[in-house]
Amino acid sequence: MPLSDLLFVIEYSLAKEFAALSPFDIEDYSFFKIIDLFIDLRTMQIRDKQEADPNRVIRRPAGDNWF
Repeated sequence: MPLSDLLFVIEYSLAKEFAALSPFDIEDYSFFKIIDLFIDLRTMQIRDKQEADPNRVIRRPAGDNWF
C-alpha cells in the first residue's frame, strides 16, 4: 500500500472518530502529529475493547490475612 493511501486511511479514521476534525484540518498537521494522534486513538480503542471484554479477570493483590 503506498504511503499516500495509508495516510488517507489514517486521516479518514481520525476524522471519523473526532467530529471536530475535518480532513482539510488534518492536512494542516505535520505527518508526525498525525501519527501521534492515530497511535493515541488506537491505544484508546484497544483499551476500551479490553475493558468491555466479559471474560476479563480482575486481579487484586492478596492481603496477609487470607488464611
